[in-house]
Amino acid sequence: MGFTNMRGDLIRLATGLLAMALAGCAGAPPLAERETKAASVAQQGGLEKFRIATTRFDLVGFRKIRTPGEPLTVFIEGDGAAWQTRNKPSSDPTPVSMTMLAVAASDPGPNTVYLARPCQFTGAENGTARNCRPELWTVARYGEEVVDAVNQAVNTLKKQAPAPAIRLVGYSGGGAIATLLAARRDDVASLVTIAAPLDSAAFTAYHHVTPLYGSLDPLSVATTIARLPQIHYSGGEDDIVPPMIAAGFIRHMPVPNCARQIVLSDMDHQGDWAARWPALSARPPSCPGDLPKSAVSTRSR
Repeated sequence: MGFTNMRGDLIRLATGLLAMALAGCAGAPPLAERETKAASVAQQGGLEKFRIATTRFDLVGFRKIRTPGEPLTVFIEGDGAAWQTRNKPSSDPTPVSMTMLAVAASDPGPNTVYLARPCQFTGAENGTARNCRPELWTVARYGEEVVDAVNQAVNTLKKQAPAPAIRLVGYSGGGAIATLLAARRDDVASLVTIAAPLDSAAFTAYHHVTPLYGSLDPLSVATTIARLPQIHYSGGEDDIVPPMIAAGFIRHMPVPNCARQIVLSDMDHQGDWAARWPALSARPPSCPGDLPKSAVSTRSR
């Protein structure tokens, strides 16, 4: 085996180990079991399933709209079951733990949407999902195709609600997507991330793995969204996305800014964030009085 091939194998191995840790997907149950679990969690929160067709993908989610015309809180799923083994991508990235869906189901607000990522819950495993390929849940998990698809889905959800503004909440890799979305929309009232890898270079360096070369880096928009009210929650016991990642993201912003980091000392990456969410949601992001409480728009929707 040549050096180049060996190096490639080691990189895939290291990246696979990290992705499996993030997704908690070793020995993932069959897709049907995951879908049944999701339906049960959603039902507990009064959320109904929906499916939205974007240009390249179909996106699945669960929602409750009790007060049309009020802001819509959109919860974006993490990376899901990205890897089947240490060096073999999963055939279907549908999540196993349902951490973010449980958070959405526990949300006390009237207008709540949980949005899965492209290829989750859509049949990637049996080949019925449109345009799905492993790169979309591995090296390109935060790539332009993915971010654009989620953005299109949010546009549709906002129109259907209808909602005057969007509150974005993202868990783990979903926090990276939410952050990237916030930089390209002019209707985002606030941003909340939970255990999110907001600095891709720092994140991959921490785990000694190859950069996510097919993905966009949330750190690149830190300055752009500095005046958007935002809170970044970290778990003090999270050894997957340690608190220093969010701290570095905020340090990249000009001062003053509208970003806060809150560390929950006893939480790890896949802790019971749903149990904490009602209390956390009661203290929404805000801005200092000398900064405008509005998002910035850098691109058209």
